[in-house]
Amino acid sequence: QRHLTIPCEMCIRDRYEHQHLKPDDRAAADETYIKLYAHHFVRSIQKYCEVGALVIVHCIGGHERLGEIVSQLGLSDERLLFTADGFDAHAVGTHCWDAPPKGLSERPLAHFQSARFLHVGAVLAGLGLPTFVSDIDLLLQGEVRPLLARFADADIVLNHNQGSAAFGSRFTANLLLLNPRPHAMAFAAHLAAFLEQALAKPEVTRWIDQVGLMMTQHA
Repeated sequence: QRHLTIPCEMCIRDRYEHQHLKPDDRAAADETYIKLYAHHFVRSIQKYCEVGALVIVHCIGGHERLGEIVSQLGLSDERLLFTADGFDAHAVGTHCWDAPPKGLSERPLAHFQSARFLHVGAVLAGLGLPTFVSDIDLLLQGEVRPLLARFADADIVLNHNQGSAAFGSRFTANLLLLNPRPHAMAFAAHLAAFLEQALAKPEVTRWIDQVGLMMTQHA
């Protein structure tokens, strides 16, 4: 596996440009969620992903301990890249509100959930590959090639959850597919700008990533 720190996405292409990759799959989580879910997430991709792919697992706030965190997972694959940033959860002054009855969260959940969307534009530009943006607790259960073929002509693919009327579940964030084209790049840039502005306010909903996806869809 490789270790990098963010911001570094523009350097990824140099490492992988000769490996004939097709899509890349990006997931982001804090150290707690990495330890809980990353092993199963990666193993499911190793088992079912039948196309050449780069799997990027981003540890939010873990840049000082990334090597230690990765070694504890026991994962090794040439397709696997671990990245991290210097995010300090204790320095966040924004109040994050979770769904009732939970109320005010002690952790900056909105920042954690938004991290993958804040960086995806740079990853998309740096690699020039179709990019899936995933939840870390996702398990791949089928082949990827038919999905890529089905949406080969689409710039942006959102997973609309018709089985739930809940505001925070309008789009299931475990499937956002962006193809490296101008419309997708503009979508990623607008989404990141919206989230950066929202996360800087005094208060934010935990589901701000969902709000961002809905707002950017109609931008």
